[in-house]
Amino acid sequence: MIRFSKDSLREALTGLRVLKLGRHHMPALHCVRVTGCDTLLHFERTDLDQVIRYESVAASDAWTQLLVPYELLANAAKQADTGSELVLTGGPSPTLAYQVAGLPVTLPFDLIDLAEYPATPTAEGEVIAMPEGVIAAMKEALGCASTDSSRYLLNSVLLDAHAVVATDGRQLYRRNSLELPIREGGAIFPNSSVIDMLPDLAADLWIWTTEHERSFAQISVGPWRWTTKLLDGNFPNYQQVIPRIEEYPALVHLGEVDVARIKAVLPKLPGFKDTNSPIVLRIDSDGASLHTAPGRPKVHVALEHSDIVCKAPVSVGFNAKLFLSALQTNSRELRVRDAVSPVMLTGYSRVHLWMPVRVENSAPPVTAEMPPAAESAEPSPAPEAPTSSDPSSESPMPVVPVSENQPVSENHNPNPAHNPPTTMVATNTQNQPARETRDNDAPVVVVSRIPAAPAQPVTVVEAINQRLNRLRDLLREAGNEFANIQALVKEQQRSYRTLERDHEALKKNIRALREVTV
Repeated sequence: MIRFSKDSLREALTGLRVLKLGRHHMPALHCVRVTGCDTLLHFERTDLDQVIRYESVAASDAWTQLLVPYELLANAAKQADTGSELVLTGGPSPTLAYQVAGLPVTLPFDLIDLAEYPATPTAEGEVIAMPEGVIAAMKEALGCASTDSSRYLLNSVLLDAHAVVATDGRQLYRRNSLELPIREGGAIFPNSSVIDMLPDLAADLWIWTTEHERSFAQISVGPWRWTTKLLDGNFPNYQQVIPRIEEYPALVHLGEVDVARIKAVLPKLPGFKDTNSPIVLRIDSDGASLHTAPGRPKVHVALEHSDIVCKAPVSVGFNAKLFLSALQTNSRELRVRDAVSPVMLTGYSRVHLWMPVRVENSAPPVTAEMPPAAESAEPSPAPEAPTSSDPSSESPMPVVPVSENQPVSENHNPNPAHNPPTTMVATNTQNQPARETRDNDAPVVVVSRIPAAPAQPVTVVEAINQRLNRLRDLLREAGNEFANIQALVKEQQRSYRTLERDHEALKKNIRALREVTV
């Protein structure tokens, strides 16, 4: 007999429920192995790849071990009275007893042979002391680990002698400043939700290899013990892709006010729900700001409460969702080199990298106040429409508003006599993204004015009107059909009422015939 409190059971289930066992058909895997010995109690669950064990205080008459269905324990944790005690009784007819609203409840369950429960690997070798903060770093790294099952080695978190690393091919997280006696190549932990459940405390770590060349690791922290298989293989050489900080000329030290504003505003910007969530960061000597990608409503977020160090103006597009995920790590030094190099967020021994997103015309558009090109300049050919399938790229035929009440196509001009359509093409002599001209900035050279393509016979507005007219015709046809159906229903109702009158008359005639004397 084992006696334990409801609070102990609820705390144990917070970790045991992490394992998802819906596809397993072994009855033992849907059970929790409960072990009681004197004043100690162990709740243990496994999915064949990892084992979670929770240790608590209880009272046992003798050493007792049972396989209890998980659902039975979960229901008991919900139904039992607060602060009450649960009693688990073994034997050929095991039961679980507790109180509900002051009334005793005893629930029997099937006895399952303990031999059917998979054996738990036993830790071997010397213990490795993990300082506080390593588990927290592993939790942060989970956000960068891949969730694609086909990318086996990227569905993991690497713990080596000096760092915690994770990557999904588009972003990379590393937190270093460790000195652990771990073998060369490190330990590659699976991308498991158990890591998120473990408390952020100092822990003990064991890493060993069985006689069948299977690698295991065990982390013991607080009341929890997690035993898991390690992934076999060579983790990508992450050190080759981490650039040197000295190569980044632009630095934005994000203030907490701007960080709070970014977290609140970015999810509401146009394009955030797109595939790559494109956003454009522009940094120059006057400050830094975030802008929506071209082809979307123009919105900018000025980073007025951040410190800027800028050796040269730079503009880069990247995924806003990856940026928000990186901000959760409390790193605040945002570094940018150019439009094609990885964006870097550093701080507190952390490095978070993510690849930029190709955004067409990510630099500010050339305005009419910019100096015109020389008259002798040769007109350059019109730029081709982008053919990339990147969803973040700008559409080749954007609809731009000419006035507040009359949006028209790029190729349509309501007043060609006074406002001939032209396209401004700008280049920068240092291969930097084009930007607005200021008094102290390097001049931007305007190559030429290129006549826009001739107006198409059908504009966007006309096409929309045609579709609206077609929709109106379909609605009218649907209305006519609905009127016909109503007429048929009314005709059927009249026929039914006539039939009812004939039926009543027939019943009267029958009653009259019954009253005739023979």
